[in-house]
Amino acid sequence: MTKVEKAQELAKKLTEYSWTLCTGFEHRGYLFLNDSISEDGAAEFGVVAADTLSQVESITFGWCTAAEAFKYITDIVKGRAGEPWGASVRAEQIEREHETCVHCA
Repeated sequence: MTKVEKAQELAKKLTEYSWTLCTGFEHRGYLFLNDSISEDGAAEFGVVAADTLSQVESITFGWCTAAEAFKYITDIVKGRAGEPWGASVRAEQIEREHETCVHCA
């Protein structure tokens, strides 16, 4: 998991790069977890509140410009995302740090 302090930097990372399926970013209390089907498709990230591990959003950043992504990110941080979906992520599903895995090799 990579901590990203600035929303602009996160927006660029989510829209201008391809990431392995095990990629995750942390920004201001939210986890942006790669939820794509494959590295070859449009990048989709589930957004999870770090404190409750409740999913609050799912965004296909592969279809966004960096400016659109920045707006989504800032809306989420300001609490303007949708209500928690009731879906939650088990803590053991999230690797805060990890070595090279089969997706990264």
